[in-house]
Amino acid sequence: MPVDQPHSSAPDILHGWGARQRGGRIRVKGGGQVSQIYAIRQAIAKGIVAFYQKYVDEQSKNEIKDILLTYDRTLLVADPRRCEPKKFGGPGARARFQKSYR
Repeated sequence: MPVDQPHSSAPDILHGWGARQRGGRIRVKGGGQVSQIYAIRQAIAKGIVAFYQKYVDEQSKNEIKDILLTYDRTLLVADPRRCEPKKFGGPGARARFQKSYR
């Protein structure tokens, strides 16, 4: 899968900041392959920030958070867009059936 290669190694930018390799599993459900990769990236980045907040000082956490936000904002900020449900009176969520006067 060549699509995931530039994205899957994104949290490696923290390697110089002492982000140790930790064992763990990330389970992802739903969506396609690319959206699952984005979910894994976001889980790893948020986990690193949470680890630094809990076990290291606040200054280091803010530095790592700033680095991640400048590198790629989607690593820490989720995309809130979801599919809007269909309503009655039309073929979709916003579109209405065409009205005829004759």
